[in-house]
Amino acid sequence: MSRRCGTLAILLGSLWMGLASHADAQVRLTPESGRRVDLLQGGLYSASDPSHTAVFLVTADGIVVSDLPNRPFALWLKSEPARMFPQLAVTDVLLSHFEPERLDAAGVFADSARLRADSTYVALARLAPRMFAAQEDLVKRLTPLTPEETVSIGGSNVSFVHAPLTDAADATVLWFAREGTAFAMDAPAVGSTPFHFGTLTGSDVLRWLATMKQLPFGYLITGTGESVTKEDIDGLSAYFNRLLSLVSRDKASGFGSKATAARVSSRPDLPDDQARERADHVARLYDSLRVTRADVYAVGAIDSLRGLRETCVNGLRGKGKECSSARDVRANLLGLRISRGSFGMTFEFRDDQEHTAAILAPTSFNTTALVKTREISALFRWGSSTERRWQVGILAGPSFTMEDGGYAFPRGVSQPTRSPFAVTAGADLTWTLVRRVQIVAPIRLTQESGGAFDTWPDNQVLVAGIGIGVMPFSRAR
Repeated sequence: MSRRCGTLAILLGSLWMGLASHADAQVRLTPESGRRVDLLQGGLYSASDPSHTAVFLVTADGIVVSDLPNRPFALWLKSEPARMFPQLAVTDVLLSHFEPERLDAAGVFADSARLRADSTYVALARLAPRMFAAQEDLVKRLTPLTPEETVSIGGSNVSFVHAPLTDAADATVLWFAREGTAFAMDAPAVGSTPFHFGTLTGSDVLRWLATMKQLPFGYLITGTGESVTKEDIDGLSAYFNRLLSLVSRDKASGFGSKATAARVSSRPDLPDDQARERADHVARLYDSLRVTRADVYAVGAIDSLRGLRETCVNGLRGKGKECSSARDVRANLLGLRISRGSFGMTFEFRDDQEHTAAILAPTSFNTTALVKTREISALFRWGSSTERRWQVGILAGPSFTMEDGGYAFPRGVSQPTRSPFAVTAGADLTWTLVRRVQIVAPIRLTQESGGAFDTWPDNQVLVAGIGIGVMPFSRAR
């Protein structure tokens, strides 16, 4: 009986000492600098100061440290695990986004630890200019990991999950699978309500949220000290996806950013806690979308330069002979425009009918002729933003011209020849009447090649007109 009591006392004493040791390791404060160490889950700890947070994982085989914001922070953190776990050494430093200052901080552990990073990080680090003398050696010591590789130590696995941002193409999230925790040194302000984009674009946030939605974690710790649950991330993702569907529909239909914000801000199916910043949310998502659309239009036009061209031929001008001007020029313009964002291609077919009268004195030879000109153009187009109800587009590209019929000339006078190849440039103005219906006003100047009349404007053709266009297809993504 006494032996059993003694054994029980020893076990209780050991358990008490273990609990005391664990409690001491759970929270460590450095009041003078505002730094602290907190236990998160299992063997995963956070280390933070008023501006930055990092994490480290304690296992039976060693300690794994995330990348650190700066060298003073790294020097402090190096001493903390040594006090808390004197029997263990730091074996790995995991770098999630290349910045020279962070790489210099990782160098504090280079005497005993491997420096590991995503392969994109390593590529950027090798290309970047050196800001510290010892950085060249640190870059050489980097161990690249592919997206499929994990860091395994002491029964725990840490994965690098690529989550790029516009200003951080190599940014990754560290996922501690066994501990059910993710750490993002560079992340959107997902812990703020309402959400603020800061310097990030709508595409950045949507892509980042989609990446995080695929990870089965319980909590996310960010480099600024935010702690966010998976449910919060999923809720924010659902909100932005719902908002995106509304914004993309309006942008594809030709509504501007302000009009879209006014339409969706008061919707009851959107969360109230984001209402204060919703106009900014709409604007960021709107700017991140590019519209792919097709427009078809029919225009009644006037071929004005052909109307000014005189029909007299080489050798007759300047000899007291009379020449008359062409008149009654009519043009029909059919077009198809396919565009993505501000750029696109426009295909046009123009059909002219030109009724001319020529008087060739002194013989008073009169003739009337009907000339039909057809032109097919493939034009590159740059247009203004779809945020406005009216748009201006600039176009240029090759054309192919064909003429049927011709002028009647007296015997011995030959008709000028023309090449079918031409160059067309111009502009168009479109005004949206209602959804998917527009007024189109094109101006086109074509320079034809080949033989020319001896009168201005030689082989130039100017077409201007007005018509109706419709948009049978549009999509904003």
